Amino acid sequence: MLKLIVTMQAEDPKAWVEAHNTRVERFKSVATDISSYLDPAGGNQVGLSMTVTDQAALNEIIMSEETVERMRKHGGASEPKFLVGV
Repeated sequence: MLKLIVTMQAEDPKAWVEAHNTRVERFKSVATDISSYLDPAGGNQVGLSMTVTDQAALNEIIMSEETVERMRKHGGASEPKFLVGV
């Protein structure tokens, strides 16, 4: 299985935390172990990690305009950076 980590800057880290359950709902059909992260130093860096169970379906979700709009609505400010565990 693939482990995915996503990081980005957030305009509103509090909104990011509050939207965690919405992110879980969005990705639960294609991933498990979905976790959200905040910068422990109090900065605007946020993150998301998950264990991917269906990579093709995840790619479709991530590339959709709906997901981009949700990320912005949840406080995301920068383009996300995707890291994949090897």
